[in-house]
Amino acid sequence: MELEKNKANAVAVMETIARSGTVDCTAFTGDATWWTPVTGALPIGIHAERFGKLSAGRFAGPGRFAIDGVMGEGDTVVIEARGFQPLKDGRSYDNTYIWVVRFRDGRICSVRAYFDTALAQRTMQATEK
Repeated sequence: MELEKNKANAVAVMETIARSGTVDCTAFTGDATWWTPVTGALPIGIHAERFGKLSAGRFAGPGRFAIDGVMGEGDTVVIEARGFQPLKDGRSYDNTYIWVVRFRDGRICSVRAYFDTALAQRTMQATEK
């Protein structure tokens, strides 16, 4: 049943990120990392700080994820989702995601986040103008 608990926890963490624009570091181990194709692997605290600044500067309010699938084996959970995030300039940042979430002792120890980086770059650059 640990796998089912990990699946539920991983989904809850991602949904909280979409709604709040913040990363709850208490769900992670102290040495956790968050990897993206843009940043590489960052300690969770640094990722949370950077994401919080991005969110505060560009997001207009709560977003949401439509979870399309959750799979797991052992200590790893994979989530497939579509994200919908309103932006301050009136547009919506809508991207697709795959998160590979690894757990250790009931907490997240790493996330590998895959998404359309070209779309993210175009969207975020446009909001800077």
